[in-house]
Parts: sequence; structure tokens; C-alpha cells
Amino acid sequence: MGLGDIRHEDIVAATEEFRRLGRDNFLQTYGFGRARSYELVLDGLRYDSKAIAGVAHGHATGDLLRAADFSGGAATVARRLRELGFVVETGEASRDGAALLARLRKLRVSRGPGNSAPSRHQPLSLLRAIAREADERPRMAPWPQFRDEVGPLLVEFGLPNAKATPEYPFWHLRGSELWEVQGRSSWSRRCRG
Repeated sequence: MGLGDIRHEDIVAATEEFRRLGRDNFLQTYGFGRARSYELVLDGLRYDSKAIAGVAHGHATGDLLRAADFSGGAATVARRLRELGFVVETGEASRDGAALLARLRKLRVSRGPGNSAPSRHQPLSLLRAIAREADERPRMAPWPQFRDEVGPLLVEFGLPNAKATPEYPFWHLRGSELWEVQGRSSWSRRCRG
């Protein structure tokens, strides 16, 4: 018996139990810790992937897998969840506070022509990403959604007389290790957030 025994409906059943019990009670009940790297994202909510897989195995076979019974990670739990059609996201970089602060300190913010004040485009985009995380929404969003959420923020909180150009922070944040863009065809790209 292994992760191959788990079916799509078993994962859904485990996530329903997770929501019913709440994260902390679910993890404590089944002896799992919080996910360190991989989270299952379903219907806009985030789940600890290894815990979900262990409980889903119980739904599939009647034999619950405890944390010590199997290894989590890209080659095991994340791969199986993706094979079943689920979205699995990594979040390890955002969990390390010191590394995050170092990346923020290195952020190169542009200045507009004739204006000595730094542009607010990148910081506002990052604040929008933090708000998504606080709301437990998926970190990846399609470009049109990003544009529609960040554009009004740039108009309201950007520098006076600055253009609202959400495409600038969308692309320029890629090199900051704070941002991820997936897909490169047309504007169907997705951004971290």
C-alpha cells in the first residue's frame, strides 16, 4: 500500500475533514506538522499536502498513513497530488523571514523621470500579494486578475501623476526572488501573489 492507492475523491474527502476540524485540530488529530514546502491548493484554500495525503490514504484503504510512514516532497506527495489533477504549490521561500527581508532590502525600485521619489509600483504589487496570502487565496493568479487588482491600487496609492502600469511590477519583480511568472505565451501568464 502506498500513495498510488489514493484517488481524487479520497483527497477531496480529506480536505473536507480538514475544513471541518480546522487546520490545527486536523494536524494534531492525525499527528502531522505544518507543511514546510508543499501545499495543496483547492477551491482557493491551502492544505498541508503530506497530512492530506496520509488521511486520504486512510479513506482509500482504511489504513491511515502517519507522518513517519512516508516521505513528503516533490517526488512523492506533490507528484501524486499533481497526477490526480490537483494544484500543489511551494512556499518555502516565503516562510523564511530572514531570507524574505534580505530579498526586500535588495529590491530595486525605479524612479520616474523628473521625480526623485521611488516608484510605488513594486511595493504595492507585493502588498497585494501579501493580502492574497493573508486571505489564504492561491498565490498564483492569471495576468488579467493581477492587472484588475493592482491597477486601481496604483491609481489610488501611486505617486502623483504616475501612470498606472501594472505590467511593470509584474515583469520587473521576476528577478527579485519574490515573484514567479509561469507560462510565456500571450498575456495568460500567471504571477505570484
